[in-house]
Amino acid sequence: MHIMKNQIVTLAVSLALTGAAAYLLSRTQVSLTADSLVGLGAVAALLAVVGLEYRITWKSLFSR
Repeated sequence: MHIMKNQIVTLAVSLALTGAAAYLLSRTQVSLTADSLVGLGAVAALLAVVGLEYRITWKSLFSR
């Protein structure tokens, strides 16, 4: 049950961030190319996978 809740929260947060980024990029004049957007998306996905794989939490980031 706990794992399913984390997956739902992770999905909701990622969809919200994607939607917010799409909205902001559509409302502003940014000189981003499709290549740079794909690169940024790949880096964000890689960081998300690393965070999930190694179970990085805020508590572990700020503890010794």
